[in-house]
Amino acid sequence: MRHSIITVTAFNEHPSIEAFKIAVEEMRLIYKASQLCSSGIINSEELLNAIERAMKVCILGGLSVHNHFRAFYIADENRHEMQKDWRLSKLAYALLILNSDVENPIVGKLQIELLRKYNCQ
Repeated sequence: MRHSIITVTAFNEHPSIEAFKIAVEEMRLIYKASQLCSSGIINSEELLNAIERAMKVCILGGLSVHNHFRAFYIADENRHEMQKDWRLSKLAYALLILNSDVENPIVGKLQIELLRKYNCQ
């Protein structure tokens, strides 16, 4: 006698439910990577390197990059181009600071401030 096992591999939710889930997930992404650039903490080239390193830390730590980093684009009408930015969770923002260029004195101060906040005296 043979028995069949039915496996459900995909379930398509209603598009509005999926959109709602995405909106709820993005509520945790309250920081923008460009904030670090606009405040002069890091330049745009170093930002990309720091984002890559911070994402690698998430992957090696078993965390979902998608839950902490989301790329989005901003239209610059003056220069007629699109600029990429990143929405970040609090964890991703901290990892970005910790993985920025330590040759920059502002970055060093932020790293110390971040660690002191968690009583790493």
